[in-house]
Amino acid sequence: MNEARWSNPAGLLLIGVVALANAKRVFEAEV
Repeated sequence: MNEARWSNPAGLLLIGVVALANAKRVFEAEV
């Protein structure tokens, strides 16, 4: 496992953006 990715703010930001996009898509699909 690459722990450097998890300690990288840019990596965490990217993960957050992807998670938000997924949640938005699911929310729009439900509504």
